[in-house]
Amino acid sequence: MWLTQITAGVAARRKALRLIAVGALLAMAAGCSMARLAYEQLDRLVRWELGRYVSLTAEQRTVFDREFAVFWQWHRDEELPGWVDELRGLATQLEPGTSIDRARIEATSTHLSEIMRRLSGRFAPIACVVGPQLDAAQVEEVLDGVDEDIDELREEQVEIDPEDARKETRRSIEKGLRRWLGRLTGAQEQVIDAWAADRPSVAGAWLDYRLRWRAELESVLARRGDAAFCGRITTLMADGASLWTPAQKQAFADNRTRWLDLFAALIPTLTPEQRGHAQQRLRELAAEFEAASRAPP
Repeated sequence: MWLTQITAGVAARRKALRLIAVGALLAMAAGCSMARLAYEQLDRLVRWELGRYVSLTAEQRTVFDREFAVFWQWHRDEELPGWVDELRGLATQLEPGTSIDRARIEATSTHLSEIMRRLSGRFAPIACVVGPQLDAAQVEEVLDGVDEDIDELREEQVEIDPEDARKETRRSIEKGLRRWLGRLTGAQEQVIDAWAADRPSVAGAWLDYRLRWRAELESVLARRGDAAFCGRITTLMADGASLWTPAQKQAFADNRTRWLDLFAALIPTLTPEQRGHAQQRLRELAAEFEAASRAPP
């Protein structure tokens, strides 16, 4: 879906907010047919993802489950209905004879960023409760998990040959578009080729930011018993961009602009068949989320 591609291009905290991404956006990434199933298994999925970073005690798991249930109910009641309306609105905009201009694309990108920040802010209270209960070994486990993510970023996006990185970016874009549009035209593939060839990598800037974020996390967790802990961990989770340097802010802003340029160039080229394909998937996904919002927790 082109919306998720924009999100991927501008999300500064993708790995740092992995729990949020799994918890709230996995269904979109998995595809329409899996949306409701994934959402109804949300507690298990998030608990599994959390296990990648820290092994909680039975008591801590009970606390986490209780706090997550509050988050989940909020999301089901207040977020999913808006997602349904948004998806159906996008499907309507793909009707023959209508257009999605750059302003609409940019507004959608901004809206998705706001969703991520809102999810992060609502998820942070769980960290406020569970964080102070972690012992030294568990804190070290968390930091080791973050280090693994950073190493993965370094190996897969920073130390990789630039040409290989461009090919992987192009492959990822094309795969996502085909899932939502069907077969691409030759002209569309040329647009993607030219864009991928000219786009500068921001992987180095992301790596520097992630290292700084990790250092701040270690500092916050070292004082997890302080009264200020909740405020500090909330800021770190919901406003990691506050750690960006001026150079990083510019690099990320330029990167966002380039992603917007790509989709502003692609959307006018959509064929009637591609529009219909996207409409069907959007409406199916909206129906899945609507059903999930009405299902008992």
